[in-house]
Parts: sequence; C-alpha cells; structure tokens
Amino acid sequence: MSGAAAEGVKPYLMVYSLDGDNQLTLMLSDETLRNRSIDSIAALVKDKGFGGVMLDFEGLGLKLDAASQQKLLNDYVRQLVDKISPLGATVSVAVPPPNSAYKGYDYITLASMAEDLMIMAYKYHPKGVTGPEPNSMVDDAITMLVKAGVPKNKLLLGISLGSETPDSIDDKIGLAKRHGLKGAAIWLLKIYSPAHEEAVNRVVEKIGK
Repeated sequence: MSGAAAEGVKPYLMVYSLDGDNQLTLMLSDETLRNRSIDSIAALVKDKGFGGVMLDFEGLGLKLDAASQQKLLNDYVRQLVDKISPLGATVSVAVPPPNSAYKGYDYITLASMAEDLMIMAYKYHPKGVTGPEPNSMVDDAITMLVKAGVPKNKLLLGISLGSETPDSIDDKIGLAKRHGLKGAAIWLLKIYSPAHEEAVNRVVEKIGK
C-alpha cells in the first residue's frame, strides 16, 4: 500500500465473488446482506486508504434470468458508488465479455457509474484446450461493447497471463491500442515473469513510436 502510494499509484481493493451456488445472487437480493457487504467494503476503503474498489462479481446470468441479474448488480454498484464516493474512492467493475455465456451484465449502465470496466476477454477455449486466447473473439468482444455505446475511455482489456504467451501479449495490447481503449489490465501478477515484462515493454516502446 505505502509503496504503491509512493510511486503515485492508487491502490484498489479487490472484491471477488462467484455465483456458483447462487450465493452471490442471494447477497445481492437480500437488503441486510447487501448493506453489510457494502458497509464492510467502505470500512476497509476508509481504514486502509484505498483509492478505489475493483468489483469482480462473476457468473451472473448463466442460469437465472439475465435482466433480473443485471438489475441486482446495477443496484449494488450504484449503492456502493454512493457509499464510497464521499471517501474520495471510485468503483471499477470486472465484467465478462459480451460474447460469453454470462448475460447478467448491463454494460452501458455499469459504465455510466463505474470509473472503468475491465473486460475479462479470456477463457474462450473449451475445457482442456490451451493456448493464447483467439484474437478474433477478443476483437469481437471489444467491437460489440463499443457498438453498444460503451465509451472507449471506460474500457480496459483484461489479459490473462495464464493463457497468453509473451509473444501473444503483443496481439492483445495491439487490439486495445487499435480500438482506442483506456488501456489494458494484466492478470495475474504473481505469474508475471521477466519474459512477460520484456514483451510488454517491447509493445509499449512500439506504441510510443
């Protein structure tokens, strides 16, 4: 935390939940549980001095009604923004790509409330298949969001190091650049190797030219 602040980086609190057994839906639907969750996040933001919250609520809209799931998430994000904005903190939201099976995300409304949306444009391969994410699918995801009206300056392209190679990172960052997105977000830093760093630096140098 202190190291990030010293470098001028605004540290974010990562909040993750998966709706595997509908537990996330239960929390979003229950006023008491929802308020308890938001109050806990706000307390951590205040006590630890976080500059924002990265909300990663996954699995919505796979089995349950998509429109209802979208409303639940919209209401939660709106309430969270209202709660932590007075603390000088913002909310960012990690979302699955629109060309995935998860339809419980209202990208337009979320973008209007959040600092940015991080598109988790990965896990396109069938189970058991490995290799870099298909550029065509990632490109389609970005195009769908932009055509739907999500501002480019609100979009971060999520890049999963677990599936990409140092060479294929070039393609993904290139897509973010070509579409004029706000930037890219890399997951997961604990597997970020010198080879990955070299690849990223190479692309940044190329873009700078």
